[in-house]
Amino acid sequence: MTPTDYCYFDYCQDPRKQESDEPLCAFWGDLTFEKVYSFNPTEGLSSEAAAHILGAQANVWTEYIPSNEQLEYMIMPRLFAMSEVQWSEPANKNFETFSAKVKTWGFRMLELKGFNYRNK
Repeated sequence: MTPTDYCYFDYCQDPRKQESDEPLCAFWGDLTFEKVYSFNPTEGLSSEAAAHILGAQANVWTEYIPSNEQLEYMIMPRLFAMSEVQWSEPANKNFETFSAKVKTWGFRMLELKGFNYRNK
């Protein structure tokens, strides 16, 4: 499952786009960290149809992303949220708890690895 509303990381992370310090986005869609986290790949499907879903994937079209630094910014921390979508049952998810963990250990890990990431 890879719907554009939840899975295209070349969309802006900040809905305010040009009013913020957000880098120029490849496309003008909005896709926040919280919205990625809210994705449920089997929502609205019958149990029979849901049984055929193997997972979800994040997409990044890089033809308008000029550097690795910007690519890192576009995917992080949304990639953490997409991972949580895959690892956790929707009933067991809590955005506030997850977000706090990302802002502590997740951001620290990215800093140690020298990643460029959105830290808001």
